[in-house]
Amino acid sequence: MKNKKDYQKLFLSEKNRMSKLSFLFGSTGFVFLILLLELIFIFVVYLKLLDYIIPIISAVIVLDFIVLLYMLNVDEDYESYKITWAVIILLVPILGSLAYLFVKFDVFNNRYKKHFIDRNKKFSQFIKNDEKLIEKIKNEDIELYHLHNFLKNSCNNGVFTNCEVKYFPSGEEMFSTYLEELKKAEKFIFLEYFIIDRGKMWNQILEILLEKVEAGVDVRVIYDGTCDFTKLPANYHKRLNNAGIKCVKFAPLYPFISTYFNFRDHRKMTVIDGKVAFTGGVNIADEYINQKEVFGYWKDTAIMIKGQAVKSFTAMFLQLSVQEITDQEIDYINCSDGLTFDYEGYIIPYGDIPMDNYLVGKGVYLDILNQAKEYVYIMNPYFILDGEFLNAIKFAAQKGIDVRILLPGIPDKVYINKIAKSYYKTMIDYGVKIYEYTEGFVHGKMMVSDDKKAIVGTINLDYRSLYHHFENAVYIYGMEVVLDVKNDMLDCFSKSKLITYKEVAEQKLSTKIVAYLFKIFEPLL
Repeated sequence: MKNKKDYQKLFLSEKNRMSKLSFLFGSTGFVFLILLLELIFIFVVYLKLLDYIIPIISAVIVLDFIVLLYMLNVDEDYESYKITWAVIILLVPILGSLAYLFVKFDVFNNRYKKHFIDRNKKFSQFIKNDEKLIEKIKNEDIELYHLHNFLKNSCNNGVFTNCEVKYFPSGEEMFSTYLEELKKAEKFIFLEYFIIDRGKMWNQILEILLEKVEAGVDVRVIYDGTCDFTKLPANYHKRLNNAGIKCVKFAPLYPFISTYFNFRDHRKMTVIDGKVAFTGGVNIADEYINQKEVFGYWKDTAIMIKGQAVKSFTAMFLQLSVQEITDQEIDYINCSDGLTFDYEGYIIPYGDIPMDNYLVGKGVYLDILNQAKEYVYIMNPYFILDGEFLNAIKFAAQKGIDVRILLPGIPDKVYINKIAKSYYKTMIDYGVKIYEYTEGFVHGKMMVSDDKKAIVGTINLDYRSLYHHFENAVYIYGMEVVLDVKNDMLDCFSKSKLITYKEVAEQKLSTKIVAYLFKIFEPLL
């Protein structure tokens, strides 16, 4: 490895952190300036048009009527989204309709969607299902067989057996194992994270990555472009590339208005040599391993997978990082072939992309709720859901299923937490038990049911994750690790406060009003 001084700009340095001045006068500030000027121009044009108010009013009524007809009869988006847009159109008649049409027919965004759908199909061909295994599953458990069909048809993800899955009930417990596995890498290391922030966690990872680059290992990194706001300098991906790490900044901001920027890469995964994969709620920043306190204790979760299922993670990473697949990438995907471990049960790693019409993350969550026979335990930092999801939770509770939901005691976003609290009364009325984690913030995204099924991944229970983000998760079926997830949930419940009807009734009127106002626009949050 070269002298660390050569790479000092890659490591934590207060001089390199984005200050207010660098934000204002740097490339990120320039992007916001251009966007602001575009919005001002649109508003000025809008004011000028008011001089022709009478004919415009007639045209607006016709336009709004046509837009609403299209929205109700042609648009296949979810109902809450349509209601929000209908409210916007009523509040701001001209701009509301034009904004809706722009969102629906954004040319750049539609090209972007087609590009990713085509790329997704291209890479999914390398995940082939074992037909004998599928037939075995069909004979053993028709529910799992049907879920497999859904995932195969929506995102072409395979089902795997004889894999090792290790559960970590915290980021810090995961991190020591994570570093050990990184050090074993011989061929490639792929990292894809929504957040990377310099600090103790990233610095330790980066040291290993730089050593592996020197040793000839192919090291690649993807991080979301929103890191430019507060986490990393705008040119940080270039610094990594200069150090030999192939880095891609996903969907960086550009100075033009487009719904393209609404789609973020919220995935969190590491793939090592096609043999080991990590995923869960843990990003790469010090708070995720409790080296920095921001909202009390940071409760997160993660899993490590070994075996043939890792090839799904390799393919998911390559979907977002390369334009054309080469023989080298095909070899990387196939590195997992032949890996077997003496573990029963099945796992299905799956990804969710916002460009297609398949709500994969939501669909798998709903499948567990609808098929539950004894209990469903849910852990999530957020609770902003549409009517279909809420009704599924209420329906399960009404059937006598023990439904418990664990949410943060110390939220990271106060207004989002107020919306979540607005659902408490209805949930309790239907028999759902809601807990708030008294020790701090819950960031894990999990669901476990009937000692048989579990989901661990990146998918929040909010509109952004379920509809607008690139996400990933792992569905675990019939493995002993499911009990590890359950036991951790039970431990969390013991450290949490069970919300009572009395507490809900005592909520401040101002809290309720704020929640009701935000709920109108929650599909856009």
